[in-house]
Amino acid sequence: MSIKDLRSQNEWMSESHVNEYLDKYIDLSHRNIGESVLLDYNPDTAKRILDLGIEDGRLIKLKTHRSHKEIVEEAVAIDMSPTMLKRVKEYFAHDNTVKIIEHDLQNSLPEFGQFDAVVSSFAIHHLEHERKKLLYTEIFSIFKPKGIFL
Repeated sequence: MSIKDLRSQNEWMSESHVNEYLDKYIDLSHRNIGESVLLDYNPDTAKRILDLGIEDGRLIKLKTHRSHKEIVEEAVAIDMSPTMLKRVKEYFAHDNTVKIIEHDLQNSLPEFGQFDAVVSSFAIHHLEHERKKLLYTEIFSIFKPKGIFL
């Protein structure tokens, strides 16, 4: 891991860095457009969703905007930032369909079972290219039939 990658990884452990990021960048118009496209491609039949790098939980929150939201049986969200994890755990405290797990994408994905959809926004680009390739292989190995990666 390079010095730049270590610095970037350590920044996400800082509550002030996370709060600054969420205040500045979480509601950009281009991002909202991209996420609406993601919603269009996320099948209404997806029962299990995995979110890689949860930020404030925005992609998992999208499950509540689906026309058949009762179909979602479980959403698993992972992140390494204690601040992000705390916020999302508080937001979903009363939603037993959402599992929040601390995990660094630098490491292989834990055994979660199979998913109908895997989503990620602004997390994978932090990884070195070799790790990205391995992660994509891991993602494609956990799809249910007709699974999708967004």
